[in-house]
Amino acid sequence: MWNAEFGVRNEADEDAHGSILGNQWTGMKSKEKIVQRRDTKDRAGHSPRRVVVRALFAFFVVLLMANLNALIDLKVHPDIPYFHEEHLIVGGVSGFLTALLFFLVFLYVHRLENAANEIIRLRGLLPICASCKKIRGRDDKWYPVERYVSEHSKASFTHGLCPECAEAMMEKFRKE
Repeated sequence: MWNAEFGVRNEADEDAHGSILGNQWTGMKSKEKIVQRRDTKDRAGHSPRRVVVRALFAFFVVLLMANLNALIDLKVHPDIPYFHEEHLIVGGVSGFLTALLFFLVFLYVHRLENAANEIIRLRGLLPICASCKKIRGRDDKWYPVERYVSEHSKASFTHGLCPECAEAMMEKFRKE
């Protein structure tokens, strides 16, 4: 797939769609050079560093929340041991709920990022047939424009005739 921003083909897309010199690229001139960019992002646009930072942040927040009750009691009630049964129960429940909350937040953020990437993809370059105007999907199958846009967005189509086409159709009917 061509990257709309740089006009280049990503390495990840080469693996998914086959060789660059596959049947869809045979129409290229031999002198044209395909510039490949070593993209460190996955399909959803997440860099590995960003994913690791998010995971470490979540881990430390869950660790803090699991130990918050024990840490407060350590300061306020120094006579209660750190590994007291109450601290273990409250810490376990707090840690579990915090981890669940982070999971739900990360899932929601992931879905939002995927939606934003899909919007960007729809604004970018789409491979369209010069003759029949069908669009090639990610699975290398060709779809009518109406179907492709309807499946990849919330847009729906109504059909009508522009004035030029209406006049041409009327001329055709008048001749018959």
